[in-house]
Amino acid sequence: MIACCRFYGECLATPVVFQLVDNYYQYQATPCELNKISLEAARIPSSNTGTIEKIGGWALGRWFLLKDFRWFSLGNHFLIACTTSANTFTLVPTPVEQEPTPMQPIRFLALGDSYTIGESVPVDARWSVQLAARLRAEGLPVDDPLIVAHTGWTTAELQGGITQIGIQGTYDLVSLLIGVNNQYRGGSQNVYRQEFRDLLALAVQFTGGDPGRVIVLSIPDWGVSPFAQGRDQQKIAAEIDAFNAINRKETAEAGVAYLDVTPVTRQASSTPALIAEDGLHPSGQMYAAWVDLMLPVILDLFKDQGPLDIQLADNLG
Repeated sequence: MIACCRFYGECLATPVVFQLVDNYYQYQATPCELNKISLEAARIPSSNTGTIEKIGGWALGRWFLLKDFRWFSLGNHFLIACTTSANTFTLVPTPVEQEPTPMQPIRFLALGDSYTIGESVPVDARWSVQLAARLRAEGLPVDDPLIVAHTGWTTAELQGGITQIGIQGTYDLVSLLIGVNNQYRGGSQNVYRQEFRDLLALAVQFTGGDPGRVIVLSIPDWGVSPFAQGRDQQKIAAEIDAFNAINRKETAEAGVAYLDVTPVTRQASSTPALIAEDGLHPSGQMYAAWVDLMLPVILDLFKDQGPLDIQLADNLG
């Protein structure tokens, strides 16, 4: 392979070994009589380590030995600048414009119950679908989410649904929101703890073992909805908090991001538009508020930042 290059620096009496240091190729040189030499063209060996064969333009006909010389290719130009105090020469590549490698679409798996399937709202109003659309608007190529959820599912029923569907492959983002029906049916908190732990391990497994690509959402408080009128709303809230304390603790121990959406759901007591027409489940507006507040968390996950525990704002701002 032929590459045009020009070396400026001091003449060398012996072959030179280049080393990659801080993204530049450097060598230590011994000065001689000539303080400026020029090699107009050189033949570069096909292997990454080898010699440059002089073609012309340099009367002394020296050979250079290169080490880890990966940047040298046809059409690139390099400059060797000398710092005379240390006789150090640095090889600096001229930037070469390259076509960016297209990012592979992000695969999104959403696991849960009625809140994840978006009971009583249109498909495009589901929070997972809204999140995918917002991530696309941020420049991330996101596939439509695969939603494994069903109204009324408990942790055990979600486990059964996952087994029945037989989820294939790995996912770049996995969400888990489950537990309201365990509370509604008066289920054991100890059983919930174990089954939630198992589901969380499955969620991490679906990412190929990366807990930094999993998010857990807290259980919303349905006690503020019109459906709960006439019930003991304080008891419902206390039980929701107890189940959320369990999933929060398990999430933290697994190193997974936790999104506390419960405070936002409790605003529905004074903001009827946050409840869907069925009088129980969140509306598209409520889900949009979730997405507004979880978006920076998801973007952080894709910047390889550590697990986050985000307390959502007490108002919709």
